[in-house]
Amino acid sequence: MNSSSDRQPVRVSSVAGLLVVIPPLLGFTPESSLVVVGATRADRIQAEFRSDLPDPPDTAVAAEIAAHAVRVLARQRLPVAIAVGYGPGRLVTPLADALRASASSSGL
Repeated sequence: MNSSSDRQPVRVSSVAGLLVVIPPLLGFTPESSLVVVGATRADRIQAEFRSDLPDPPDTAVAAEIAAHAVRVLARQRLPVAIAVGYGPGRLVTPLADALRASASSSGL
């Protein structure tokens, strides 16, 4: 088993690069998911997690998932968040919108 100190740093300098590293970070290729990557101001990924996309779309559930994600990022003092949706737009968009709104209201 590798500890975090055994990991080799990987430089990600593009959206395409981030999309390539997400499956190894999670340990699987996400489907029907919103993945959130939290980073420090020094551009170091400190957290990554995923949520299932509500199907059918549900604004209350999306708001709850988004608020939880923002609480996790805030608790770890991660000022930068990147969200990646995996799935059809009709499912991704409500959760992405809720995350954007929750992050903005929290100062993220």
